Amino acid sequence: MKSVNGDTIAKAAKCLYPRRGGRRRIARGSRVQCAFTLIELLVVIAIIGILAGMLLPALNLAREKGRAALCISNLRQLGVAVRMYLDENEGNYPFHLDYSGFHGSAHLWTMMLPYVQNNAGVFNCPSDRRLITTTSASPYSNRCSYASNDYLTGGYGSTIGVSSEKQVTTDASRLVLFTDSDLNVSPWLNIGNGIGTFDFNSTWPCPAPHRHSGGCNILMADEHVAWYPLSTAPPVFLATFQDITYYPFR
Repeated sequence: MKSVNGDTIAKAAKCLYPRRGGRRRIARGSRVQCAFTLIELLVVIAIIGILAGMLLPALNLAREKGRAALCISNLRQLGVAVRMYLDENEGNYPFHLDYSGFHGSAHLWTMMLPYVQNNAGVFNCPSDRRLITTTSASPYSNRCSYASNDYLTGGYGSTIGVSSEKQVTTDASRLVLFTDSDLNVSPWLNIGNGIGTFDFNSTWPCPAPHRHSGGCNILMADEHVAWYPLSTAPPVFLATFQDITYYPFR
């Protein structure tokens, strides 16, 4: 059995029984290990908890800013796609279709797919939390997170609209083209089906009011995209507002 000399005992005593007012110390070269006290561990855990509580909201905000930036990129690509379509079709909007005497945009997103290289991801806002398919092999079955302006379909029902940009008198920088949408009514959830903002009296959730930090991203007819808080986004249930509009005759 290995003998224990006096120096080892002295070092152990210093660690286990420190001087009054001092902290336990571990002498260099000693085999004696001193653990943290329970109070010290609780203090460390509390500090970590406080720091985590301070950092998590900032991290969540940073993630949402990243998602909002990707959404803006999607809308810009859709704006470019619409411009390409207009240039190839004598200024007629892709929204305008006439089937059996009915004007509408039921196949809008299908018409836009070739102009975004069939990239279905362009139609998917990363902040859209609705339970809609995003990975189907058929792009038409994937999520559509945006709404089109039905005033640009030639009208909807008794609503009078336009079918060509030549008919628009509203300043293009104020006229809504696409907007975030939280419509959750089948079948207008997927790329294979279109959905418009309809008229000012519509109660459908266009735009999505809280998708991006209390507001939504909106693509205007002049192809610029901007974030608008709920207080200034065009309410679909009011006929008049100041800054931006769905109405093409202003």
